[in-house]
Amino acid sequence: MNEFVPQLKVEDLWAGFPSASHEDHSILRGLDFAVYSGEVLGLLGPSGCGKTLTALTIMGLAGKIGAKITSGRIFFKRKNERDCTMIDLLKIREEEYLPLRGMQISLISQNPVSVLDPVVPVGRQLARTIAYYRGWKGRMTKAEKDELEMEMEKTLNLSGLSGVQGIREKYPCELSVGMCQRVAIGLGICGGPALLIADEPTASLDYDSRDWIYDTLLMLRQELSMSLLLITHDERKCREAANRILIMEEGKVKEA
Repeated sequence: MNEFVPQLKVEDLWAGFPSASHEDHSILRGLDFAVYSGEVLGLLGPSGCGKTLTALTIMGLAGKIGAKITSGRIFFKRKNERDCTMIDLLKIREEEYLPLRGMQISLISQNPVSVLDPVVPVGRQLARTIAYYRGWKGRMTKAEKDELEMEMEKTLNLSGLSGVQGIREKYPCELSVGMCQRVAIGLGICGGPALLIADEPTASLDYDSRDWIYDTLLMLRQELSMSLLLITHDERKCREAANRILIMEEGKVKEA
C-alpha cells in the first residue's frame, strides 16, 4: 500500500434528495475521506447515514436515484496509456464517465440479483461484458474468440465459479443469491478496475457465504493490485479485512 498516493479522494461532499417540504435535504454533509492505492478501506455506519449514496455518487450514478450533489470534489487517479492523472469526477461529462465505469472504477451492489439480466445466461453476460471492455464489436476474429475464452476462464476462476457445473448456461433464477453475488463479482472485476467499491456485498447472504465473499474480495484486491472500498455495517468482518476503518454518522466521517 502506498500511503501517499490516493486512488480516490472525496472532499467536502454534500448531496441529498431535493424536497419541497424540507429546506435541508442533505444526506451527505461535508464528507471527507481518501482511499489509497492498494489498500482496503472499511466504511462503517448505520443504515441511512449515506453509505450507498456515497458509492453511487463516486460512480456518477446519484442522479439515477433522484439525488442532487450540491458541492464537493471527488478526485480519482485515472490510468491511461501514458500516465496517471487526477481528475475531479464531479466535473466530467457522462460520456467521459462511461469508459471509467467497470474499467477503472467498479461497483458490487448489495442486491446482486438486481444487476443481472434475468433472461440471459450468466456466461453470456460475462462474455458480453468482457467483449465490451476490450472493444470487440460485431463478428469476432479467431484470436479475439480465443482471448475471450481465456478471459472468461480467468474471471470464473477469480470469482469462484469455475468449478460450478454448467454455470455458463444457467440463468440467474437458477442460482442462489450467494452464487449470483459471485457472478456480480465476476462482472465487477472483468474490466480490471483500479478501485472496486463493495456496497454491503454480504447483506443478503448466510454466514458461510459471507465469509467466502470477504475472503474472495481480499484475494482479488491482492491478485489484481487494486484498491477496495468496503462499505458495510458488519464491524467484526470489516475490522478483520480493512487496513483502515472510517465510521460514518449523519453524512460525514465521525471517527477514524
